[in-house]
Amino acid sequence: MPTLLGYAALGLALWLIDGGNLVEATILEIHHRPLARWMLWGEPREILTYPPWGYALLLTLVQDHPAVLVIGQVVAAALSWWGLHRWTAPRFTLPEGIVRAVFGLGAVPWIALAVTAQPAFWTALAILAALLSLDRAVSRSPPHRGGWRRLWWWGGAGALFAIAAHLRTESLVLLLVALIAGAWPLASLRRRGAGLLLAGGVAILLILPWHLTMRVGTGTWHASPSNGGMVAYLSLGQLPNNPWSLVANDETARYEAQARTGQPPYSPTGNAALWRATSERILDHPPAFVAKVIFNAASAAVGGLYVGTANPVWISQDAHREGRASLKRSIADRDPTVLRTHPWQVTGLAYEVIGRLVLGTPLLLLAWFGAWSALRGRAFAFARWSAVLLVAQVLLIGLFQYQPRHMNLLLPAIVVLALHGIQRWSERRSLALAEGEATST
Repeated sequence: MPTLLGYAALGLALWLIDGGNLVEATILEIHHRPLARWMLWGEPREILTYPPWGYALLLTLVQDHPAVLVIGQVVAAALSWWGLHRWTAPRFTLPEGIVRAVFGLGAVPWIALAVTAQPAFWTALAILAALLSLDRAVSRSPPHRGGWRRLWWWGGAGALFAIAAHLRTESLVLLLVALIAGAWPLASLRRRGAGLLLAGGVAILLILPWHLTMRVGTGTWHASPSNGGMVAYLSLGQLPNNPWSLVANDETARYEAQARTGQPPYSPTGNAALWRATSERILDHPPAFVAKVIFNAASAAVGGLYVGTANPVWISQDAHREGRASLKRSIADRDPTVLRTHPWQVTGLAYEVIGRLVLGTPLLLLAWFGAWSALRGRAFAFARWSAVLLVAQVLLIGLFQYQPRHMNLLLPAIVVLALHGIQRWSERRSLALAEGEATST
């Protein structure tokens, strides 16, 4: 219970410190909320192929009040992190202090993700629940619970990945990777084949309405919403001095879509045009695209985790926008008084960068060692699936867009893998010490 109270207190503190953040605030106001109002009250909405429906459906539950939904997210974050802590601790023989320290490091980025009014937190929560279901589906204890009982867990995992896909569609790729990993080695198909088919079938059934909507809206079968081309195109500008002279912002994609089609970049027509433009740019300069992929993947692998932006809840978002814009101008002009004239904005920027590296990078490094150990040797099912999904997520980020918060989607997996890495290092150290003592005697 003290741990739950600690996570709840941390949730309250982060909500106060960062409840006014601007993360995807434009997407919320221009896309999620209008879609929710279309669902609630039938307000006109011309484009139904972006965004995915999941977050708009959640907004309908609170009558289009994002602040209420964020408070619910923070409560869910504290409870879920406490529950994962209790579930994970018995699986390791590490001292409780180490487990608490690792979960404490992970609690900040986990709850910080929940403070944002965007679908990432619920996506991460659904993926966590799916991993727990997969772990249960292949668990061999208690021994009398096999056969049909396990199929419920397989089906549940498929349903949870589908829910995640209705929030963020890269979850479809993670589902496919999880199913492939579950079928390896091929000898395991005798035990898991029916479960894997059920998980995939349930997921397809639940995702089918979205695919039908995309078919009607775009004329082709698409898994991703009609902003995929926009993300792919603007991501080409993530490296400075790129040969396409692109800047990684929405205006870059909007200008290209308007020039080619006269339509918004998230419309089906604009989306198709931006996919074509992306392919053309890549074919023009393949080495530059490879460099972008390597940069994104490396940044995702060790670049830390999103910990918030330190925009207090009591300051309006308009004031935050004005403060950030003024700070950027002062930095561009090399104003020597920037620390005195923008103390809160500078503090927030320092918190965002230093916190991301201090809290996130050590967790990621430990998680990569844990993933390497889990893929090579003995590990429980949750850790093995986590390792595979972590690799897949980094590759996805490499191909498309890098944002530190994209790695937060797998934060529970990262924390469990970090503990697994510490456990394996501790075991190897104990074994080496034992061998040394045996040799000396």
